[in-house]
Amino acid sequence: MLGPCLWLGAALAWGETPSLLARSSLGDGLHLQLEEDDRQWLWARRTLWLGVSRPDWVPFDITTTGRDYEGLTADYAGLLGELLGVEIRVRRYASRSAALDALNRGEIDLLGTANADEAARSGLLLSRPYAENRPMLASRSDSDAAPDLRKPGVRLALREGYLSEAHVRELFPQALPTFYPSMLNALGAVAFGQADVFLGDALGTRYLLHKSYLNQLQLTPADPFQDGHYGFALNPANRRLKDLVNQALAQIPELTRLDILQRWNAGTSEFIEREQLDLTLAEQDWLRRNPRVRVAIDDQFLPISYRDDNGTFRGITADLLDLIAQRSGLAFDIVDNGGFYDMARRLEANEIDLLAALPFSQRRQQQVGFTRSWLSNSLVLVTRDGTRLDSLDQLEGKRLALVEGSVLEDYLREQHPGIRPLWNDGPLQALERVASGEAHGAVVSLIGARYSIARFYRGQLQISAALPVPALHFAFAGRRDAHQLLSILNKALLSISPQEMDELTNRWRNEVIVADTYWRKYRGMILQTFLMAAALLFLAVYWIRGLRRQVRRRQAAEKALNEQVEFMRVMIDGTPNPIYVRDRKGHLITCNVSYLDALGVSFEAVIDQALPEWLIGAAQARHCREAYRQVIALGEAVVEDRELVLGGRRITIYHWMLPYRGSDGEVNGLIGGWIDISERQQLYDALQVAKDEAEAANRAKTNFLATMSHEIRNPLNALLGMLELALRKSDEGVLDRLALEVASGAARGLRDLVGDILDITRIESGHLTLSPQQVDLYREVESTVRLFEGQARQKRLQLKLDMDGQGPVQVLLDPLRFKQILSNLISNAIKFTDEGQVCVSLALDIGGERVGLHLSVEDTGVGIPADELEQLGRPFRQASNNQQGARSGSGWA
Repeated sequence: MLGPCLWLGAALAWGETPSLLARSSLGDGLHLQLEEDDRQWLWARRTLWLGVSRPDWVPFDITTTGRDYEGLTADYAGLLGELLGVEIRVRRYASRSAALDALNRGEIDLLGTANADEAARSGLLLSRPYAENRPMLASRSDSDAAPDLRKPGVRLALREGYLSEAHVRELFPQALPTFYPSMLNALGAVAFGQADVFLGDALGTRYLLHKSYLNQLQLTPADPFQDGHYGFALNPANRRLKDLVNQALAQIPELTRLDILQRWNAGTSEFIEREQLDLTLAEQDWLRRNPRVRVAIDDQFLPISYRDDNGTFRGITADLLDLIAQRSGLAFDIVDNGGFYDMARRLEANEIDLLAALPFSQRRQQQVGFTRSWLSNSLVLVTRDGTRLDSLDQLEGKRLALVEGSVLEDYLREQHPGIRPLWNDGPLQALERVASGEAHGAVVSLIGARYSIARFYRGQLQISAALPVPALHFAFAGRRDAHQLLSILNKALLSISPQEMDELTNRWRNEVIVADTYWRKYRGMILQTFLMAAALLFLAVYWIRGLRRQVRRRQAAEKALNEQVEFMRVMIDGTPNPIYVRDRKGHLITCNVSYLDALGVSFEAVIDQALPEWLIGAAQARHCREAYRQVIALGEAVVEDRELVLGGRRITIYHWMLPYRGSDGEVNGLIGGWIDISERQQLYDALQVAKDEAEAANRAKTNFLATMSHEIRNPLNALLGMLELALRKSDEGVLDRLALEVASGAARGLRDLVGDILDITRIESGHLTLSPQQVDLYREVESTVRLFEGQARQKRLQLKLDMDGQGPVQVLLDPLRFKQILSNLISNAIKFTDEGQVCVSLALDIGGERVGLHLSVEDTGVGIPADELEQLGRPFRQASNNQQGARSGSGWA
């Protein structure tokens, strides 16, 4: 669980450079005598950077609020700065290892709370000690003695960084060590049975046991260890600074050391003399204008804040507010409150000024402003008595009760998404859900859990485990713009020493149970009233029983009605499609969540309003309002498909509107909704495009077949004619070589044609690709005309070729397509001419690099009517004439 803890600790940080809050001073009479070159060296540096790391190592390093760095190490760092004449600034890192890396890189000059083992492992220098490191064992007080770490299977809890794992296994080879991110987590593991014994330094252990309410633990010395010390770790290259730090530490008087040790030893002491708060002029002016502050409390958050049987406000918060009132002069008016979001609303509405005892979280900080923390406490998991859960991993898929705005909200969403959270106004409501069985567990503060269980749920609930997450930090909260109030409170809290705060919290260490004194106060009156009313109650017993039966029936009916209403609400809100209800005026009565999400508006913005034009556009809004009036006027449903623009996206919807009637049969309004059919419409459009493409491909194939039949017929006719001519001449003993060459050329042309028309890509696409080549134009025309000489001779027609030149002319064209066009024209001319001639004329207009070609085929056939000339070039169309029935042309050319 180390990774999630570090993640959550980083999320709670307010900054990377907290201010050094040193509480000790040497006064004016004590100075450190330095060599001149050392003094010049320090003057050149001016600032020394002190590194600290998360989580806090109390009482040495404390950064509960993220704004200030305080603790035993902070006090000594302040004295170092005072003696050396430099400013000590703090830089905080996510982990101890990150801080050690920063020290090695030279980002920081000092790293506090370092021991000899850590310095040796990291190759660092260690200053002379400023605090003892006396090892101490902590175990549960219900055990006879501390577990023997030399026995096998003992579960040992340690804070990360206290000792290396190798050193622990060397000392206790049979133990099972577990390292926790903080000392508080490790102590909590022992307190709630997740570990058998804790090993740590005595000062930090005593401090935490005193402040964390872990009363069930006992302390014993750790025998195998020798006492160690804590000092400042330095970079090996910084020996000069180490010598200066050692000189400064040696100069600190013993009385000052004892004062620091007493301050952070969590012992009891009398209240010190109160100091006058150093308020600015603006703060003093605000205090004069606002002497009374309204404070909202949770009146059932024992022992933080609660009301006793007399209605008196009591608890740690009450004592702290009294102390702040004495220091600052403020007067506090106590107001009971609800959950966090209700408090935040009232705070924003200026109904209250301050929230008491609110745990800090990043989400809450976005809504309210926090003071510095005045109490830290760990989070624990509470379950029903007899049901033990050791971690949140065992709650996957189960219900967990949490307080609204909990610091675990983001953590659970990312680390345990399977847990189903149940939100509550306060910790007592969360515990009640566990007791009633609504939730399998609840996460609350340790102090609140102990008191509430002892007061309300003894024998029903138990604390199962301390969670390995950063502790809760309680603080006061106000409006984010209430700078003067928060500043005054911060200064008042800073004026309270750790001893005073310890004494204040020590009063509430025991499991206080608020006595119920109602019976003792009203016992005589109750007995007297009972005796006087006994006779009347006896006579009225039947009437009371009848009344109770009526009440039960009414309650059952109300419950059934409420359940039905709730069922309808859940069903409508759970519907993924938008649904809305409007009255006769078209004003919105109610709607589901999907309707609001689709339009991108809040419920308050549209309730009891007509459909605004700014939502969907003026034209669409007018159309919808007209449809509303039609449904209400005619009492008939309207169903239509419409296009809308929502959120800049055009969608198609299936829009339905139904009238609803009252008990008198009159139309009271309408129920409407829609289904987004944009995807279906897109599929339909895609289908239509595919259909059009298929039909185009089919037409291309049809055209292809017609073209193929026509194109093949022409060379076949030429081939057959030439072969027939050659056969006739062969009967006469003459070899007609010219006819055979023409037939051979026709056959080759036919072969090329067949190869070309079988191109499947051309068939599917409907496009024809030209392949231009450099050819002799006269030769191409002459060879094409020669193909039809046999066919013309058979019909006793004269086939003439008229070319205006004899020399070769090289042009760039597709010879196959050119021959196809010319062949179609000559073939049709011969086919539809019974007598006379067919004349092919070719004329060239040569100008520069381009050649103008004039090609004509004239015949003495039947001709084409003038009204049908426009149909030329269309597939499968023939001109009408009196001999059409005898022709077999395809109508292609």
